[in-house]
Amino acid sequence: MASQLYQKQLPVLIRCPGRDDRRTHVCLTMEMERYPGLERGRTLIIRLTDDNDLFFLHTLRMAYDDFHLLKEQEKFLIDFDAFPRQIMDFLDLCIQEELRHPPKYIVHVHVATQQAESRLDVVETNEFQVSPLTLIDRLIDCLFHGSGVCE
Repeated sequence: MASQLYQKQLPVLIRCPGRDDRRTHVCLTMEMERYPGLERGRTLIIRLTDDNDLFFLHTLRMAYDDFHLLKEQEKFLIDFDAFPRQIMDFLDLCIQEELRHPPKYIVHVHVATQQAESRLDVVETNEFQVSPLTLIDRLIDCLFHGSGVCE
């Protein structure tokens, strides 16, 4: 059974190779799926959808063991139970920054239509450069797969 942790409209910049970047709002839903009786039986589900584009669906399913493999590789200091809160804090920061000009944090969704894969980056901007935030980028970048159609 899955319990919803988060659901908000998120300002994003959608980037598709060979197409113009598109600014829009997508719905980001985060759920925790639990399997009773299993000590490590939890899966974090992050889903991006767009009410205006029914083909836009990108989903990440990160099991407890997947997270711990990534944690070991990247030397993260947070545990699986704290990870959703960290993502929510980053996303709320991006929502707050939307009203600033220019915003300090922006969410980019990179969609590779040929490979049916996508990547979500939280990008920090400053006067000199634009750079993805390492923590959120590493955690979500290699695991955020989905399929969708860019317009």
